[in-house]
Amino acid sequence: MRNSSIDPPTGAAVGFPSGRAEESSYLERLTPSVGMWVVTLALGVCAGIIVLPISRPGAFVAAVLVAGGFAAGLLGTSVVVGVRDGQVLAGRAHLPVRHVAEVEALNREATRAAVGPELDARSMLRIRPWVHTAVRLTLDDPDDPVPAWVVSTRRPERFAAAVAAAKLSNPRSLPGTP
Repeated sequence: MRNSSIDPPTGAAVGFPSGRAEESSYLERLTPSVGMWVVTLALGVCAGIIVLPISRPGAFVAAVLVAGGFAAGLLGTSVVVGVRDGQVLAGRAHLPVRHVAEVEALNREATRAAVGPELDARSMLRIRPWVHTAVRLTLDDPDDPVPAWVVSTRRPERFAAAVAAAKLSNPRSLPGTP
C-alpha cells in the first residue's frame, strides 16, 4: 500500500518547505466515514421496515426518503479545509496565514483534549465527528478576539506543513514585516 504523504521521487514528506509553490497548498474535503454511510443506509432500511406492514410501495418510498435525507445532510456538512493562496480555509471561514503564530498537528488524544478540557471558549472550531485528528492554529491578530482555530483534518502533519510553507512563501507573514 502506497503512503500518500510521501513524495515518491525524493522520499521527503510532502508539504515541507523546499521552495515549490504547490507545497504551500493543501486541500481536503471532510467527507463522512464509511461507518456514517452504513448508519445512513441502516436508518433507511429501518424506516422501510416500519412502513412495510402498511404498504410495500410506501416502505420503499420511506426507505429512500429517509436514507436520501440523511445522505443529503451528511454531504451538506462535508466541508473543505486546507491552505490555498496564503489563506487557511475551514469551510466558509478564511484566515490569512500572516495571523497564524503557531500551528500544531494533533493526534486523536490531543484532538480530544483540544476540543475538551483545553478548549478556550473563544476558539473557532471546525470539527467533524467522523474525523479524529486536527490542527490547532494559535493566532496573533490583536484585533481578533479569537485566540485559536481547531480544524479537523485526516492529515494533520500535511496541513501543518502547508501552513508553515505558506507563511514562508508569503513575506508579509514573517515577523518584523509590515
